[in-house]
Amino acid sequence: MTDRAKSKNKPKSDQTREVLASLPNRRPQRLTAKRAATREQAKLASATTPARKSKPLAAAGKLAASTPPASAPTPPAGARAAPRQGFESEEIIAGVAVTPPSGSEMVVSVLELGASVAQGALSKGAQLVLGTLQRLPRI
Repeated sequence: MTDRAKSKNKPKSDQTREVLASLPNRRPQRLTAKRAATREQAKLASATTPARKSKPLAAAGKLAASTPPASAPTPPAGARAAPRQGFESEEIIAGVAVTPPSGSEMVVSVLELGASVAQGALSKGAQLVLGTLQRLPRI
């Protein structure tokens, strides 16, 4: 009897159990230089930093009230300012109210939309007619 014949005779649940049993319980960790360096830094930082003592809530509130909030970090001297990104216009960013389109502007935009749809339909219709005419037998 061949191996295939043996495996065909076994019920599928037994085959599945054999496959799952042969796998390790946990995925082995891959150690790379970057991960090893990060772990070493974490160990050194935790070893050199003393454990903090918990403070009463009243003292923590006084400390938070007396400490000024941290300001945004300053960029390095040689760094260029990043260009403004986003979809907002300058008026929106400045806070100027943007007026909605008027009725005549809406009519014009609807007519332009209808014209572009009609142009696309005519173009596609012309392609269909020419394709059909080319397939007809020549007399």
